[in-house]
Amino acid sequence: MSGTNREQLLLSHAYELKKFLQYTPIASADAEAETLAIVTKMLFALPGQRASETANEARGEAYLAALEDIPSWAVQEAVRKWYRGEHGPKYDYRWSPCPAELREVAYLEQYPMKSRITMLERVAKAVALVEYRR
Repeated sequence: MSGTNREQLLLSHAYELKKFLQYTPIASADAEAETLAIVTKMLFALPGQRASETANEARGEAYLAALEDIPSWAVQEAVRKWYRGEHGPKYDYRWSPCPAELREVAYLEQYPMKSRITMLERVAKAVALVEYRR
């Protein structure tokens, strides 16, 4: 495989990974529906304030506002780790997280993919080292 083909393959893979980062509620109605479903299930699973239908709708809107630029898969992984108590001792896992807390932990779930994209782009654009000997 030539260098150009490898470069194109790496950049193509990075491009496909970026699509996963762009699958957010603000960019896609499907992602919005997925995120809302994830949050709704979490709120039913964990104890929290009992509220009226109107209050529950307002809570859903608050979570969507907090998570509008976070990919649905990152929210899902953050919730999974919340259930397992894997976000560190800073949080009280007996209760559902507030919108800002869920945003914080979901935002961090994106970093491994962002790092992978950066690494792929750097490798694709790398220039071979040329050594001269006398």
